[in-house]
Amino acid sequence: MIPVGVIGVGYLGRFHAQKYAAHPRARLIGVYDPDIMRAQEVAAEVGSAAFPELTQLLDQVRAVSIAAPTTHHYALAKLCLEAGVHILMEKPLTLTLAQADELVSLQQRTGLVLAVGHLKRFHPAVDFLRNLNLGVPCNFNAERFAPFTPRSLDVDVILDLMVHDLDLAQLFIGDLPSNTQAIGASVMTDKTDVAHAVITFQNRALATLSASRVSEWPARRLRLHWDECLACVDFLENKLTLLERKRGNGGALTEKHLPLPRVDLLWQQIDAFLGGTEGGPVACDGREAREALALALTIGEAVTHGHISAGLG
Repeated sequence: MIPVGVIGVGYLGRFHAQKYAAHPRARLIGVYDPDIMRAQEVAAEVGSAAFPELTQLLDQVRAVSIAAPTTHHYALAKLCLEAGVHILMEKPLTLTLAQADELVSLQQRTGLVLAVGHLKRFHPAVDFLRNLNLGVPCNFNAERFAPFTPRSLDVDVILDLMVHDLDLAQLFIGDLPSNTQAIGASVMTDKTDVAHAVITFQNRALATLSASRVSEWPARRLRLHWDECLACVDFLENKLTLLERKRGNGGALTEKHLPLPRVDLLWQQIDAFLGGTEGGPVACDGREAREALALALTIGEAVTHGHISAGLG
């Protein structure tokens, strides 16, 4: 069994602790959080220990999940890598590219795992579409909307929500951007809460993305267009629809609704991470997460140049 720990046991970190406590290949040594009362509460819930000092936890584990605020990702990850500990980091990787580059370089020197939690990579619809082997989609469209909550307000909506879809765009398109246009608005916070982006890639693929964390209702949708196929994914409804154009059929579209299994994405992610620490493939490593971060920061800069302020107070 792999001795593991969780750093940061707020909303997401608590779920990480629960998964590790139940996983047959993991032994949850303990959790760490600056809020010792919260750490003790979660530790008691999962039958583990709350460590008052992070270095004490790192001395006893081989791997950790980091679910702290993004502003602390760089410092925590550097400390873990220097201590010889594998990392599963909640997205985004860091706040800046310089920080990301340093962590990727350190990971490569140490040979440790630096995995980043882009959960949608583990969704069965994403896995199915990648296995169709249709090549690069000509158009990638993503919508990710959520009602306002007081979580993850240390970053804007691009790093909070849109970065998930930026990772998927790069996963399917697999090329560098050539042009990026974006606009956004501050609504409930002093950061961008609503953003829309259009990205043209060097292989001429187009990605259009919208994200809001001040929406009336949640939505997570993805559409991929190939020459003879349109795939529509509703992540919340767990639905995948394929519209295919068959040759010799007058260009008519055939609609297919494909059943998808309900899977625990966080469990799948943690299982893959544990496998990575034992030599298995890493689903989203630091280098890939760095590229999604680069796109997110580029969009953030584009929004800044044409920012709309619509604050409520």
